[in-house]
Amino acid sequence: MNAEELVRRISRGENLHTEFKENVENPESLAKSIVCFANTDGGQIIVGVSRNGEIIGVKDLDYLERLVDDVAFKCEPPVTVVVETVEIEGKKIVLVINVRSGLALTFIPSLIGPSG
Repeated sequence: MNAEELVRRISRGENLHTEFKENVENPESLAKSIVCFANTDGGQIIVGVSRNGEIIGVKDLDYLERLVDDVAFKCEPPVTVVVETVEIEGKKIVLVINVRSGLALTFIPSLIGPSG
């Protein structure tokens, strides 16, 4: 996805297949979003964009990329995600997390709780 395509996508706002996140400070929140998309038709999580569509950019790209991979891998079964970085206006980096629809029902083990 190039900058022009991303700006068009952002201008359409959030919908069934698109979610904006200013930042990812809570891995569990990211996991819930990934699982929701994997259990439906798939979608995109766009990090570095406010809920109202303002492009803010991300600060620690390396950390976010590692976090996304770690969270997707810890889902049960692991979720395949494709992460893209897009530079906008020559300075703001936005992370686009593409989540495919899963073949099996996906869940987050930590949210299930202990079995007994």
